Amino acid sequence: MVDFSLKGVVREPVVSEALGVDLGSSGLKLIWIRRGKEGYTLVNADVLPPLKLELASEKEEDRKAGGPVLPLPREWRVTYAGMAVSSPEAVVRFLSLTGKAADAKGLEGRLREHLGLEKEYRLGFVRMGAGSRREGEVRILAAALPEAEVAGVLSLVESGIPAAASVQIASLAGLDAFATWGPPSKDEGAIGYIACEARGTLLAFFNGGELALARQFPLGGDRVAELFEKKMRVTRDVALRVIQEGSFDISQFVTQAAQQFLQQLSISRDFVERREECHVTRFYLCGGMAMSSYWVDCVRSAVAGEVIVWNPLECIGATALPEKLQGQEARFAAAVGAAMGVLET
Repeated sequence: MVDFSLKGVVREPVVSEALGVDLGSSGLKLIWIRRGKEGYTLVNADVLPPLKLELASEKEEDRKAGGPVLPLPREWRVTYAGMAVSSPEAVVRFLSLTGKAADAKGLEGRLREHLGLEKEYRLGFVRMGAGSRREGEVRILAAALPEAEVAGVLSLVESGIPAAASVQIASLAGLDAFATWGPPSKDEGAIGYIACEARGTLLAFFNGGELALARQFPLGGDRVAELFEKKMRVTRDVALRVIQEGSFDISQFVTQAAQQFLQQLSISRDFVERREECHVTRFYLCGGMAMSSYWVDCVRSAVAGEVIVWNPLECIGATALPEKLQGQEARFAAAVGAAMGVLET
């Protein structure tokens, strides 16, 4: 888990329940997970209207008027929450370092140089397992968020409950859930993972249960909606509703929006297969766009192989959300990952 929360968060040694909060641009996804003797239980889940974050500079000016707070339903009394945020300013890099560049001493400074970060970015990184075939190579998943955005997320829960136990980039929270409790944990060989949300897509490859590559792209459902809106001369709300409901054939808009991403998908797949000496057998999809059959078909055509829409509730042994949200399970990968990260830390 790449965690950007403040150091020294005080909480109980064993957390029995946690809230996962995905601050997405298309909606505020909430999931409440409880751990007991029999395993994990899905207590509740919901999707609320999206919440606009205040940046730190704005928050200081507006504090007297009262900034936004996490709009939890009254019955959601959970002590700790894992917070996941989507941001166009987020930086995600998968790095392979060798020699002195891989030394633990001074590693954070070198990573900042690799990522081209300014001082106002919060950096997080994790070392991968021993999956590299090259002697002396260290693989690192590094990510960064602007300090102002981290502060904005924490300000939503700065008093009362829940308290923030972690802050993550949403795409990496979902990746963490997939890697730790999903198919890679069962070592399915070489597989691909594509999480397409409103404003971005995370592409990752695993081989033998180990992360082999991760890349972030600007493609998202908003781009498809923008193309549909301009061509069909409808409002953005109508375009988004058409994408969600599948009431109109949007295959041409999906293909147009995804063209550059699909090219990079092919390049990345070839790179992983050559480097890892493997063959990627299947791809797992999640995120809001995974609910669109047109997106699923687009990916299936591009990879010419098996494509599966991954249900992140499998991480906790569940299969479905509450009745009003059934069919939207793929949207909850980041929320599940954020909650499970708190429970398993």
